Amino acid sequence: MISEVRSFVDNLIELFPPGPKQELLRQREKELGGVEIEEVKESEELVLLRRVVGWTDQALQGTLDGTSVSRGLGHVVENFEVGGSARVHIGDRNGPGQESEGHTVKGFSVSGTSAVHIGNVDS
Repeated sequence: MISEVRSFVDNLIELFPPGPKQELLRQREKELGGVEIEEVKESEELVLLRRVVGWTDQALQGTLDGTSVSRGLGHVVENFEVGGSARVHIGDRNGPGQESEGHTVKGFSVSGTSAVHIGNVDS
């Protein structure tokens, strides 16, 4: 149901693209999100904020992704293609008692007999 609603919203945005005022508003939201995130000092708080925000606020999520990676937390992987018979793992391989940070993966395609595993693997 959530994916359907998200799809409907995406379709509306395609039909009615944002004008110059909306673009300025998005830029301002991104700047404010950056200011808010600068206040978050602890890595654990940043990870929790990423989990809470999810994809409900894409501007804040984008800023969180960049901040997390710059602090050495998680990975952001975007716009890639896997073809042929490749085997790809995107995530961490954790040792006993080790916990991974969140990862963000967007815009990818898989073809052929390729297999892609997205997520962490615990030993």
